[in-house]
Amino acid sequence: MFKAGLKLFSTNTECIEQASDFYEKGLFSYIELYSVPDSYTKTINLWKSLDIPFVIHAAHYGAGMNLAIKENYEKNQVLAKEAFSFADELNADKVIFHTGVNGTKEETARQINLLADPRIIIENKPYLGNGENLFCVGSNPQEIEFIMNETQRGFCLDFGHAVCAANSFKKDVNEFLASFLSLKPLMYHISDGFYDSEYDTHEKFGEGNFHLSSFVSMIEKDSIITNECKRRNYLSLEGFEEEIKFLQTLFGRTVTQANNRTAK
Repeated sequence: MFKAGLKLFSTNTECIEQASDFYEKGLFSYIELYSVPDSYTKTINLWKSLDIPFVIHAAHYGAGMNLAIKENYEKNQVLAKEAFSFADELNADKVIFHTGVNGTKEETARQINLLADPRIIIENKPYLGNGENLFCVGSNPQEIEFIMNETQRGFCLDFGHAVCAANSFKKDVNEFLASFLSLKPLMYHISDGFYDSEYDTHEKFGEGNFHLSSFVSMIEKDSIITNECKRRNYLSLEGFEEEIKFLQTLFGRTVTQANNRTAK
C-alpha cells in the first residue's frame, strides 16, 4: 500500500468538488497544495471545507522564493509566512521548500534555520533550472545532506529531478538515486520524463521513458508519494484517475488513506 498525493495549486479552487469526489472514491490520500503568492485570503476557506489531509508546498523560484540568496531574505519571509498560514489552517505537518538557485547551500541552511518551523522539508532539484543561467542548490546528495544536517530537517526525493541532475553531473542514475535514498526521504515526488535530459518536464506516465517500475521498487511500503505529472487542463482533474490506476499497477498495491487531516 502507499499514500498517493494529488498536486494542486491553491488557486485551483475549481477542482475542489472533483477532488472531494476522487477522495471519496479512494483515489488519493492527501492533497499537496502549492501556495500561490497572494492567494491565501481568497481561497483558504474553500480548502478548509475539505475533510482531506494536506501537505503544503511553498512558493518556489518562479514565484519569487530563493532561499540560496541573502538579498532575497525579506521576500522569502513573506512567501514562507503564507505557506505556513496554509499549513496552520489545514493542519498540515509538512511544508516543502525548494533550496534555491545561483546561491549557496550555506545560505539556504541559514534561512531555513531563521524560518524556524519544524514542518519544513527540503526537495532535491535538477542542476539546471528552467531558465537561462539558473543553477540549483540541492541538486546532489551531498548538498541535501549538508542542509539536512545544518537544519535538522528531512527531505522529499523527487525522482525526476534526481535523474536530470545525474545527467548534469555525468553520474549513473541508479547510484545517484541510491545516495539520495540513503538519506531516508520522508516523502517522494514521481512523474515520467526522459533519461537523457537535464531538464525535468513532469511528463504523464507512459509519455516519457523513465523506468518507473525501478523507481517504485525503491520506495518502501506505506510511503507518501505525490503524483507530479503535468495536467493537460489545469481547470480539471482530467486523467488523474488513470494515473493513479497506473501507479497502483506499478506498486501492486492500493492507495491507503489517513484517518485524520495530516498526511503522516
